[in-house]
Amino acid sequence: MKLSVKNMVYIALLAAITIVATFINLTIPVGGAGGALVHFGTAVAAISILVFGKRTGTIASTLGMSLFDLFGGWAVWLPGTFLARLMFGWILGFFAYNKDGRLRSKRYQALGIILGGVVMSFIYYIWEVFLYHQPIVALGSIPANVLQFVFALVIAIPVSIVLNSNNQIKKY
Repeated sequence: MKLSVKNMVYIALLAAITIVATFINLTIPVGGAGGALVHFGTAVAAISILVFGKRTGTIASTLGMSLFDLFGGWAVWLPGTFLARLMFGWILGFFAYNKDGRLRSKRYQALGIILGGVVMSFIYYIWEVFLYHQPIVALGSIPANVLQFVFALVIAIPVSIVLNSNNQIKKY
């Protein structure tokens, strides 16, 4: 896989924005990890994919979320986050883009966010069970994970419509 310098810059900037958006969070006291995070990082991840493309957006959001875990005090979650966010991006990209690389309808974009979010939530559930060996307690974190992709659904599609409307971003 070859990336242009321009795409590498996009990835670095989008990963940084994802980290910042993830640090804007609320910890909900559920699950076995001392709480589940609700943040805007998933919305930024979806926006990145819908505006900058499935490859660039997925790499950036997976990198950003993983670095958040590493530097934000959640390092034990890094492998689970890496897989969960990689799958979220891949699924969203699969549904949101045609084979020729053009965005599909908002309905497909929404379907990608929802299905990607369900898979992401499942991966986080499995990772929490692996870490804490408490499958019933781990069920408590699923609503917070669902809230993540609902935020992404509500925020990402309208924002991406605006950002994609005049192609100003892609000119640079």
